[in-house]
Amino acid sequence: MRAGDSYMDLEEFRALGLLQEVNRRFFHPIGLALAMDYDEDGKPYLSGIWDERRDPEGIIFEVDGKPGLPMPDACTTYDGMVKAGRHVALGWIVQPVEAPRNPTSFTIVKTKEMPKSLGPIPEGHELQS
Repeated sequence: MRAGDSYMDLEEFRALGLLQEVNRRFFHPIGLALAMDYDEDGKPYLSGIWDERRDPEGIIFEVDGKPGLPMPDACTTYDGMVKAGRHVALGWIVQPVEAPRNPTSFTIVKTKEMPKSLGPIPEGHELQS
């Protein structure tokens, strides 16, 4: 998570194909779906998480009754730009999970800034730089 007050508008999130991708890559394989809707004024909002975990197939996108979904051009471009920059800056794209698996505190960092601790580090553990 990045520290700061920068937020993406939900309509941009949808238009870039990021809602589709977060569902396709993360939520759908575990039987869930992040849902977005619009209020009476046309303003988008996250309306909840669909739960189809009891369905063995979970949730899939379909086009003309067949599994599949075209990738928005904007998402492909955005995905490539972010991944390239992230790999150069951090040496990885998806943040690796390291022991301990159940930490009692977390640190939110912004690249090239000092960490801001959100709680005590358990005895016998230390922050890795």
